[in-house]
Amino acid sequence: MRLSIMPEISALIATGSPVAIGVSGGKDSQASALAVCEHLDRVGHAGPRLLVHSDLGSVEWRNSHPVCQDLADHLGLELVVLRRDKGGLMERWKAVGNRA
Repeated sequence: MRLSIMPEISALIATGSPVAIGVSGGKDSQASALAVCEHLDRVGHAGPRLLVHSDLGSVEWRNSHPVCQDLADHLGLELVVLRRDKGGLMERWKAVGNRA
């Protein structure tokens, strides 16, 4: 698989900069994370890597977190889960709508 990467990003990867890969638990993000990690291995990236999942709250697919954790375990990476303190996606939309 060939990835299209900007020269500035390649330079950061070459210096071992941290790489955070966003994952949703869906097939596209799983494939993307696998491709990114394969590329990083191929170019000899020695810096830290982690997966990041943004929990959307009540609209979140109930299996998204377990799927993301399984992917993190498979890749040997830490999974960081982000949650909004004031509720999930629907609560945020309602709050924004009330400000209009």
